[in-house]
This record gives sequence, C-alpha cells and structure tokens, in this order.
Amino acid sequence: MTAAPINAFAFFARGVDGFYLPADAPGHALVRSGTPEVAWARSILPPDRVLEFHAPTLRHEVYPTTESLLANSDLAQTLIDGNIRDLLLSSSCTPAMHAWSRQHGIRFLAADFQHQRKLENKIWFDRFLRSVGIRCPAGGTLTVGRPPPRLPRGRLVLQIADSMGGEGTFFVDDRAALASATQAAQLTPGQRCLVRQFVEGLTYGITIFVTPGAIALSAIRSQCYYPHAGDGAPLRFAGVQWIPSQRIEPATRREIDRVLLKLGDQLYRLRYFGVANVDFLVDTRQRVWIIECNPRMSAATPQWLARPELSGGLDCGRRFLQGFQTRRRYTAGPLRYGMPETSFAGATLDLLLPEARAPLTTLTRSPISGSYQAQARRIRRLGPDIRVSADQQQFELLSFGAAGQQADGETTLGSIFTSLSMYAADGTFNALAQRMAAEFRYTD
Repeated sequence: MTAAPINAFAFFARGVDGFYLPADAPGHALVRSGTPEVAWARSILPPDRVLEFHAPTLRHEVYPTTESLLANSDLAQTLIDGNIRDLLLSSSCTPAMHAWSRQHGIRFLAADFQHQRKLENKIWFDRFLRSVGIRCPAGGTLTVGRPPPRLPRGRLVLQIADSMGGEGTFFVDDRAALASATQAAQLTPGQRCLVRQFVEGLTYGITIFVTPGAIALSAIRSQCYYPHAGDGAPLRFAGVQWIPSQRIEPATRREIDRVLLKLGDQLYRLRYFGVANVDFLVDTRQRVWIIECNPRMSAATPQWLARPELSGGLDCGRRFLQGFQTRRRYTAGPLRYGMPETSFAGATLDLLLPEARAPLTTLTRSPISGSYQAQARRIRRLGPDIRVSADQQQFELLSFGAAGQQADGETTLGSIFTSLSMYAADGTFNALAQRMAAEFRYTD
C-alpha cells in the first residue's frame, strides 16, 4: 500500500489505541471536561490536538459507555467545529451509536456495522463456522421458555446471542441444569442463547487483521483474571498476557496457523476490513476450537499497534487508517501471514476496586497517568507520556478514576501496559501484578 496522506481523525483518550497509531497521523485526542484526562492529554500533545467535550450529566461516572458519551455530550458539535468527520471507535458499535453516526455525518473508523452485528452474534457466528467447516464445540440454539434442542452430555456453556465479549457467558453442569441457569441469569422468555459443549483445554486470544490483499495473524495471548472470590461470584477480567512464540510447540503453531488463517480467508471473502479478535481453545490432542469473534479493538490492541513484532513487522496501524481513505480492492489470493516469531512476553492489567467493596464506592485516591519504572524499593514516575519505551523495566499507566467519583467492582479505573510478565501460566497474578494493583489503588 502506498504511503498516502492520512486525514485528520479523533480518538477517545481513554481508549488509548489512538496514541499508538503512526506518529505522523493527525490524531486528535477527545477528553471529557472535568476529568483527569484533560490536563494529562495536554501535557503530551500539542494544544490543537486535544479536543475537550462536555457531558455534564455524566460528571460523576468514571467510565461511561461510548454509547452514553455520544448521547449525553456535545461531542458531535466538538468534532464538527474541529472540521473532523472521522472517529476511531475502540468499542463495539451498537444500533444507537450507528444511528448517531448517520445523524451527524461522523464516520466511525471501525469494522463495518453489519459485519460487527453478525460476527459478534454468538448464534450467527456459530452457524458461520459450521458452514465453512471450521471446528467449534457441538451445541445448538436455545430459546428461553421453549424445549431445549438436542445437546451433548456433560458440562455446557450458555451464551446470550447478542452479548459482547465475556459478558453473558454462563457455565452449566449439564442439560438438566439449563432451566435453573437461565433463571439465575435472569433471562427472559423468548431470549435466544447459544448452548455448546464445554471443551477442556487452554484458551487463547489472537488478532486477525484483514485488509485488501493481506491477512495477518498476531502473536497469541492468554486472558487473565482477578483472584476468584468464590460463592458463585463471576470472574473479573484483569488483562492479557502475550506468549512468546518459542513457548508454543511447532505442531501446535502449525495447527493454529492453519485454522486461524482459514477463518481469516472466510472473513476476507465477506470483504471484512479491520481487526477481528478471536478467542480459541487448544485441547489435549492439540486440536484448535474457535470459540467466538470480537470484531473490534480489545484490551490487546494498544500493544499490538505499538509493537510491530506482534504482527510480523507489518505497519497495521497505517494500513488500517489508509483503508478508510482509499477504495478497497479485494484481490484474489491475498498474502497470508501466520503467527510471527516474537519473544515478547508483556501484559496488560485493568485496575479494579477490591471485589469485597459495596456496589458503589467513593474513590479516595487519584493515580496519575504516565510512564513509570519499577525499582527494587519503589515505583518511580518518569513523565506523562504513555507511548511505549524500549526500556524493559518501564511501564505505562492510563488512569481514569479520580478522588470523589463513585464506582463499583466492575468499573475499569485504570489500565497498565508493560513489556514484563504479570501473570502465571494459569492466568493468575504474579508478584508484579500484585505489586501494581496495590500501588495504583483508588481507595485507602
């Protein structure tokens, strides 16, 4: 792809992805008035590259959804006044967000809305996998209040059809427990779910980048979680841990490449464009099972963008931006890039309140965004810039929460990115993650 100039675009500073796109791309950081992001963004970007918008009804919320921000702010006028019509979207696009985009003439830099809606629908994606011969767990569609379909014996996984990411996923002991599981999940009559066999194995995530003329796989990572509180409490997502390619058996690598590139081929045939984050499983026989697809940015995207080694050296950020500014020509026989050789073992950590806290807790501390260094006796702040450094002992913190705000145990208060490992092989915290969570806490 030729190095065509890139038009001005905006991105949410809290989404962080925009900071890791090409340095010469004219990205403008959107910051919500009255939040710590305002002063921080202005300390690392030129004044004309920071756009402040107002959302007074959301002033007490730490991390409003993107849909809520669009609906309850002057963001559209802020973009129009700045002569910007492109908005990088890190989250899924809901119908209400799609309508907002059309109403205001603001283009989302994201996968096509219809592709997102189909691929993120668990039932549609399951049928799609079966139609193209890609292995996925056996199962069927359950409509709440109606007799269940024929299902395999043993443990099952129930997923609400239109849920996003890990939300709306429930583990069920067997077929007999389905009715009680739907009641416990407060599902309503007529709601459609995907029910599939629980497959024992190790779960991973991978990014498939699909662009005209090329399909590229990222390195793989594992999803990691906060220590489980027990008593039926849900797992709380903590972050991702990238896995060096040399730790994966050659035969397993070949199978991952085969299956995921086949999925990439099918996305290419759909004329999909952009990032698709796929969860998959490797069982004890080294077979690869596709679980679900999230056709959007994810917790792993900032490091994937910042470190070309995670995508085989491809400048995916530039290709992504330019793909919105030129006519896309999907030629036959795209170049296919399998998992890259990489020694990167970095990780991310989302900062949450301790799970034992009450439903709403007033924050009393305000960790400061910026670059830090973990030393033997203390953690030292180096400066405000979170863009990745070559220093292996350095890490970056993007902080959202501030003293006086209120949050619950599911609210992301900040995110840490590091080239160091923060999790054990089973996805539990290592000593560094424990130290980070203790150091950057939001309550006393």
